[in-house]
Amino acid sequence: MEEGATDRNAIFGSPRRQSPVAILLILLKTAGRVARQAWPILLVAILRGRRPDAPDWPIMVFAAMALLPAVFSVISYFRFFYYLSDSELVIERAIVGKRRLAVPFDRIQTIHIRQTPLHKFFGVVGLEIDTAGSKGKEFSISALDKDQAEHFRLTLVARKRALDTPRTEVETAGVRTSTPAFSGVEEDQLLLALSPSDLLKIGVSGNHLQTAGLVFGFLFPIYQTVQDALGKAVEEQLETAVEFFFQSLFFVLVIVLPIFIFFSFLLTLARTVLRYFSLRFFQTSTGFRVESGLLVRVQLSAVTEKIQQIQWQTNPVYRLFNMFALQLKQASSVEVSAMDAISVPGCYKEQVDRVREVYFPGVSNLLFKNHAISSKIIGRRVIFLGLFPALILLAISFSSYGWQSLIWLGLIPLQFVLSTHYHRHFQVRLHPSGLHVRRGIWFESHDLLQWYKVQSVSLRQSPHQRRHQLASLTLFTAAGSVRIPYLSLQLAMDMRDYALYAAESDFRNWM
Repeated sequence: MEEGATDRNAIFGSPRRQSPVAILLILLKTAGRVARQAWPILLVAILRGRRPDAPDWPIMVFAAMALLPAVFSVISYFRFFYYLSDSELVIERAIVGKRRLAVPFDRIQTIHIRQTPLHKFFGVVGLEIDTAGSKGKEFSISALDKDQAEHFRLTLVARKRALDTPRTEVETAGVRTSTPAFSGVEEDQLLLALSPSDLLKIGVSGNHLQTAGLVFGFLFPIYQTVQDALGKAVEEQLETAVEFFFQSLFFVLVIVLPIFIFFSFLLTLARTVLRYFSLRFFQTSTGFRVESGLLVRVQLSAVTEKIQQIQWQTNPVYRLFNMFALQLKQASSVEVSAMDAISVPGCYKEQVDRVREVYFPGVSNLLFKNHAISSKIIGRRVIFLGLFPALILLAISFSSYGWQSLIWLGLIPLQFVLSTHYHRHFQVRLHPSGLHVRRGIWFESHDLLQWYKVQSVSLRQSPHQRRHQLASLTLFTAAGSVRIPYLSLQLAMDMRDYALYAAESDFRNWM
């Protein structure tokens, strides 16, 4: 073992506390949690006003409820310790009773470093460690000295590396493959650094409907709270405004919709800059690392052996810039936040090919056999995505727009064209070592998966599929799933049986 690693083991071999800055961070986190839970009550109190003869005890009760979690948070800091044993990461924490949590090194999946503006001001970082199968982050430290956090991360990586199986050759289904313990990169290699122009491209091509949904999800609870406080006056005014806006279809399409799209674009661009500012994508000795963020700087790592599948996507705007959105799906807890996804929202073919080659060695030179899904899917999509929505929208809008509502029937031929395009471009490419699935109409998505990463397989048949000897197949991994609809029943059964056989007969570590 190297001298530096020996020193680090000695440092972390005895119980240690977090940085004292953690006290402030815990208090702020507790205050934020209380504020999120109590703001509707405060808003109603402000709107209604406080009567001169109102008693003071509700305010005192609220203050006590806010103070109690803060006291417990401070106590938890002084009774929180972490250290490394010979084979485990050990966490001891308690407020009243003592709790000891031991995490074996081989169960650790990801080690993330997060730095908010407050962290940066005090020169500390937050550390988050995740394991597969847990309900959330297994272990987190609110504040550590930046150098100490990096030393701690390197120590954990070294301990995991010592447990990794050395490079071996295994023969799976007649195909001899090599399993490297590491990527072969001696030093971190910078694969991509997003420029301001790249951020603008990503913002333009972002999911503006998702942004609009987030805004609606934020405003709707506020509206409900105000409505409860002020009664029916707000509801009547809002109904009058909505009725005015939707009296004219021209007004909606020409004025309301462009304004809605414009503000959604601005919000999407702002979210992109906040999350992906100064993004840098590295290939490391153990896998990949992504660093990004304007206000909150996040460092996310993906270990090659933990990557279960990779996905890259494109859309019409991305295609203009020859860009892709890349995601590395690795084994993790069952409730991993989207903020913690190992993703590069705007990269180029060079980076996609590099990741594909590391995850699936030799994939660019392998011969895959192409398969198509059944054309029966076209009719089903036209019925469920074209006919039914058209009839529902026609029934809803006929009383307001009359015969103009017949325009909704145009969804039926439009969906036929789109479904035909969807069927034509859906491609399943099979190889004895894995599969590649391409799908999508405007938003094209690619999934690359190795058979030995498969955890379980689901084969389902609807009554319509059963009549036509068809089935839908879903391959599950520790990081997600790949669904293939409307395969021929025989092909679906063959893929299911082969996937289970390959997963059982392959002796490589799947995570």
